[in-house]
Amino acid sequence: MKSFFKIACILIFCIACNSESHGSKEEVKGFHENGKLSYQYYTVEGKRDGLYKEYYPTGDVQIERLYNLDTIVSEKINDINGKILVNYVIRDGRYYGLLGSSSCMSVLNENKLPVQN
Repeated sequence: MKSFFKIACILIFCIACNSESHGSKEEVKGFHENGKLSYQYYTVEGKRDGLYKEYYPTGDVQIERLYNLDTIVSEKINDINGKILVNYVIRDGRYYGLLGSSSCMSVLNENKLPVQN
């Protein structure tokens, strides 16, 4: 039993060391012409890793993505008014959540006749 515990500890140590050997995270930022933050994300060895955020010129969040070494894990997209358009998580290659929507406008008025421009 003690040898199993020692082997388990060694394996955990090796996995922890390996995950830290990916390199250090570097922060990347961009700015709108008005000086407000446009985007912010982190890279590890040139690959996006961690939280990615993109902002409207007003400063409101437009896109939030979670990356794991350039692979998208989750994504949330808001329109300019803050309405959520996309909000999903990827698990085992499957998407769970709101994958996309758009505002629909009726081409018919209340009397069920085509709208005249």
